Amino acid sequence: MKPVSKTIRLDESLARVIAERARRELVDESTAARQLLRKGAIEYAVELNHAGLITYREAAKFCGLEVRDFLEELFKRGPPPDRPEAEIREGLQRAIEEQMSDPYFPVDMNEMKAHRNFYDIEEDRIAFDDCIVQSMWLNHPQGCLGYRVETENKVVVYATDNEPGHPVFDKNVRKLAEGADVLIYDAQYTPDEYTASKKGWGHSTWREAINIVMESGAKELILFHHDPDHPDACIDGIVAEARNHYPAVRAAAEGMVLQL
Repeated sequence: MKPVSKTIRLDESLARVIAERARRELVDESTAARQLLRKGAIEYAVELNHAGLITYREAAKFCGLEVRDFLEELFKRGPPPDRPEAEIREGLQRAIEEQMSDPYFPVDMNEMKAHRNFYDIEEDRIAFDDCIVQSMWLNHPQGCLGYRVETENKVVVYATDNEPGHPVFDKNVRKLAEGADVLIYDAQYTPDEYTASKKGWGHSTWREAINIVMESGAKELILFHHDPDHPDACIDGIVAEARNHYPAVRAAAEGMVLQL
């Protein structure tokens, strides 16, 4: 297989890294699986040279496992995935299996013939093919992991669902972002919205995103986890204001592709 360029594909619940050997690693399994299938990449996902990194156990992060196309492939038998040695625990597996059971979904995961392994990870550095993935805890009511994905030449950080103001987690996100080529960061609220009524909700602002990228030395900032009440014009205004402080800022958008 010929090497392909490293790419991140984003929508509002997806950050995908394609490493040099064309292995697919996904962060948060919602529309991610469906897009892979529709774009003809299922041979990688089904043979489960596919690893999903779940930031935290909220249904929206992995409900894409229920889409029809993905289920069709999961019910096919494939070889066991070659994953790093780790203790298999019940937390993540139980969360996903319960979400895909009656009354939430008509067919449970026991019917699937595909080999599936679940690993509960905490703060760690794990090797995935040509990548190293470092995980650290972020500040969210349910708990949330941020990920730093390192390849030979590039570093991408995915840090969503993080509220500023806690000394430990503030330090964690800056450590993850240190010197990264791209920082994908939670910027759900404006500073005024956060101050007025959103403290304790587990999310951040574009202003804190600017603070992190400037203090960590990250090269480019992607504002992520937009508030669903913010229309495109609002997002455009946030980006314009953020660029007054740091020029290399963009907003995540469905189908967005970053070429590194």
